[in-house]
Amino acid sequence: MPPTPPADDPLTTQARAGLRRTRWPALLAGAGGAATLGLLGAAGLAPLLAGLGVGTLATAPVAAWLTGMGMNALAGWVGNLAADGVQAALAEDEPDPAWVAALGQRLDAAAVSDQALATELARLLRTLDALPQALAAIAEEQGAQSDLLRAQYDLLTRVSADMERLHVSGGALGPVVIAEADRVIDAITARSEARFAEVLAALTALRDAQRQALVDFGSGNKFRDVTMGDVAGRDVHKPTLGPGSIYAPGSTIQLPPTPASSLPRSSIPPSFVRPANPFIGHAPQLDAIRARLCDGTTQRLALHGKPGVGKSRLAMELVADPAIRAYFSGGILVAHLGIIAQLDLALRTWIADLGLEDHPKFSMTENLAQITRLIRHDPRPWLVVVDDVWHIDHLRSFFTLPDHVQLLITTRQRDALLSLGAYLAPDALIAIPVLELSSAVTLLRTTAGLPPTGYEAELAILAQLVGGLPLLLTVMGSYVRTQRGEQAEWFTQALVALRAASTRLNLPVATLDTAEARTTKRGWLARLWQRERQPILPLSPNAIIGLSYETLPRLAQRVFVALAGFPPNPVSFDVATASVVVECDEGELAAVLRLLIQRSLIDGDGAGRLRMHQVLWDWAESYDRRAVKEAQQRLRRWHHDLLNPTYGEAFTVWRTHADNWAQMIETWQAAMHDPDVLASCLNTIVPALIAQGYWNAVLEGLKQALAIFRTMPSRQAEIAQVRYYLGLVRYERAEYTVAEQDTTEAYATFQIIHSLRGQGASMSLLGNIHHAVGNYPAALACYQEALSLTPETDEGNYATYLNNLAALYHTQGNYAAARPLYEHALAIREHALGADHPDTAQSLNNLAA
Repeated sequence: MPPTPPADDPLTTQARAGLRRTRWPALLAGAGGAATLGLLGAAGLAPLLAGLGVGTLATAPVAAWLTGMGMNALAGWVGNLAADGVQAALAEDEPDPAWVAALGQRLDAAAVSDQALATELARLLRTLDALPQALAAIAEEQGAQSDLLRAQYDLLTRVSADMERLHVSGGALGPVVIAEADRVIDAITARSEARFAEVLAALTALRDAQRQALVDFGSGNKFRDVTMGDVAGRDVHKPTLGPGSIYAPGSTIQLPPTPASSLPRSSIPPSFVRPANPFIGHAPQLDAIRARLCDGTTQRLALHGKPGVGKSRLAMELVADPAIRAYFSGGILVAHLGIIAQLDLALRTWIADLGLEDHPKFSMTENLAQITRLIRHDPRPWLVVVDDVWHIDHLRSFFTLPDHVQLLITTRQRDALLSLGAYLAPDALIAIPVLELSSAVTLLRTTAGLPPTGYEAELAILAQLVGGLPLLLTVMGSYVRTQRGEQAEWFTQALVALRAASTRLNLPVATLDTAEARTTKRGWLARLWQRERQPILPLSPNAIIGLSYETLPRLAQRVFVALAGFPPNPVSFDVATASVVVECDEGELAAVLRLLIQRSLIDGDGAGRLRMHQVLWDWAESYDRRAVKEAQQRLRRWHHDLLNPTYGEAFTVWRTHADNWAQMIETWQAAMHDPDVLASCLNTIVPALIAQGYWNAVLEGLKQALAIFRTMPSRQAEIAQVRYYLGLVRYERAEYTVAEQDTTEAYATFQIIHSLRGQGASMSLLGNIHHAVGNYPAALACYQEALSLTPETDEGNYATYLNNLAALYHTQGNYAAARPLYEHALAIREHALGADHPDTAQSLNNLAA
């Protein structure tokens, strides 16, 4: 990692001051959306180049400063300015805005033709905190909040367009754009004004595109005798790095500086957005929890209660509450865990949303350290919500957060909470009760679409039969709404259907007898019976869900059960993948999914993603376990098929959503139970997960896989593959000593089984390892051996090994030797992959550099 100047470096401080002084609205309006990166960079460099009011350009100190940060291309451009006769028009010590604009256009033009300069410019802007500075300057100049939001949106749009044009998307500036976009999105969302809807949608798309740019990678398997997936064949060279780098062997990780912002920082997953249906009941609990969170006297609170009682909904209401957002001005972070609890992914989402360094090398502990460091530097109140905790061990990491962080936990595991007495005071455990009868009736009436008055007796009986769980009341109300129509006997029919569902599931029906008896007595008989009547007890939750299921069309029944092939909420799925799992045409399936949403059996987020509540998932899995397992197997086969180049277009869409990767990680973890499936994963899923940066999840699975295959003498090929991928992941994590050991053992095993492609891949990886630690002679020998083992007809791998050898010569400054190798690799990739393939673009970038 190139060095970064300290925050108090004099030239850095002066450049930031110059950036703040520039009148951004006028400049950006004059630029018309073009050269925004150039303008930002010029505003930071201008006061330095102007020589503190001397009237001439002082390029030498600035060039030396840039060189010290490893920005050689930018330093060279600055050094040429004085020779070109460029002079600064000064007003005291502040460069004239017109001159800054001209300088920005010149810098932008240079960046268009010089990729290295463009990349260094993006790094410089991040070093200077250019985007926050520019937005702060806009805030100073704009009076009306609406104008401010639009100006911020315009700036982000222009910067993002310039990043794409200069091919620096996903680089140093990407996390900054994401963080700033999130802040503007939060500000617009808080206003709830329809006229901002289009801006909000565009800004959300911009942010998501920048997120995706951070994780893009090429695809396509390249091995045949021992197929090892895309990672084996891609360019994995990492530059040699000095002491203190996060990649250097034996180095202590140096976390990047995280200055506080005047705007709150939030990371709230899509699964935790407050639903559209009204919040009914639990108002006293909501008020009490809000008061305790905001009075600052209790650092940790834990909500517990029955499944479906509304713990998560209460937390959602709190997160969306204006008073909560106003009080927690530092930020709100939400981890929605669920039964699969991929905590590593949740923390990485926080890292990305906060604009911190999202490097796959970092463990969960290291990522939490980054987040903690940022929070410590921002003393304003923060709220951290950890929702739907199943394993108490997942909570312990959050107990180390700073004292000005309020922690809100939701779980059904009350007994486990009691084991945390050292961290949770007894009065910090808040039991969430079922709804009182009046609230249950109101919720049932609302979801059933019944008039505000009338049917009081019927709804009271039905609410008692269902019980006070909001989830089940919503399911029952949705059933009544879709089945009632104009029929006056809807209540009687609901009782008949409940009895039928209970009977089919072999559940008790005595409470239905009580309910029906109460409906048949009228007048003085009813008053007499009132004195001796038995209470109406709630039916089994299975009966309520079974009622809704049994009254679905056959196709909808099959779809509902098959959708339990996906992990439950908070993990979401899309219609395209659901059509594979359900084995149903997308058009026909879409109509069925709408019906299931109307019945409250699945949830939709309005963005094409769907989820199933854990309670409903449990019902489907227990109702037809075989059908659910078959659906899970189809999902896992689909994960394998996705990595086939034939499905390249589908994979391009699929990989844009983090929940899809959570499903694939679940497939990888489940593969440990079947050696044949595990072997298949080594050829498909493992390289994709490594390339996507899910190193922690892959590493743990590879360790288990090695232990499994070592007990099977016939699995030498799989042992070699596992060793290779262990070496690759550890190389990516800069654990070079153990990476070399794993890769050497992989090479030896590939020799035993006579796999030339495996030997070539191992030698290339060993070359990368030697290259990274600066052992250039050993790296040269490995790259040459990899080329000798690989026929040129194996175009993908041969081009990669040429490219890695060229990169070694490039590092040594031997450009004459590097250039023909880069050209040869480019020619092969253009022929084999086409001019538009990402690997071809990488070769073009290498040659340009």
